Amino acid sequence: MQKKVSVTLNRISFQKGIDIDSLQKTLAENPYNEVKGIGFSKTEVFENVLESILIKRTPTSLQEFDPQIGEFVQRNIFVFDEIPFFIDLENGFIYSFSSASKLNKVKSELKNFVSEKIIYENLSLNPQKILNELIENDFDCSISEIVIKKFIYLRGAQGKYSARILDSKIGQQIMEEYSDEIQKITVDISSNFFNDFVLTISTNNAFTIKSDKDDLFNILDNLKKQIKQYA
Repeated sequence: MQKKVSVTLNRISFQKGIDIDSLQKTLAENPYNEVKGIGFSKTEVFENVLESILIKRTPTSLQEFDPQIGEFVQRNIFVFDEIPFFIDLENGFIYSFSSASKLNKVKSELKNFVSEKIIYENLSLNPQKILNELIENDFDCSISEIVIKKFIYLRGAQGKYSARILDSKIGQQIMEEYSDEIQKITVDISSNFFNDFVLTISTNNAFTIKSDKDDLFNILDNLKKQIKQYA
């Protein structure tokens, strides 16, 4: 069965050294608290990667119509965020299968629970370098879509351009000609390591994997090692 996930990731480091077990202990000692409206759930370490869920309660209000008085009234309620996230200290990443805004909530709240100073850095992913590394490691890659942020068509006409690629050779030519302007690429990938999968790489801290469910985390581990070198 195939599964598609979008991964949003940042670099993470600590001013003073901390090991993954100490980090797990800190979060496990702070489960969701009904009084504070925040905490962590299902915190564990799997193959040196910490997995946890941030649960955060936020008060808000909504308007609803009261037919008895014929007016709108305001009602106060709570909404809950449940945000799974991962911390890979070996490769120096914090990431989530949620949106960038939700990952930012996790990053902000971690600073309130971890005593060591946390340093976050945005990534600038380089689709061309990651693609080259995949090819060098015996992955058969065929570009199927390219987004160029500054495409020039004749003099005086330029703008964002998205193209569906039907000939992989043309895809490579465009990559070479617009190497500094590539915003996103989608690649169909086959190899002897995994079943065929599709990878979309963006320059803005994110990539998407569509693969067999059993291969997903192994593909993710492979990509993290490559991103660590080039981002």
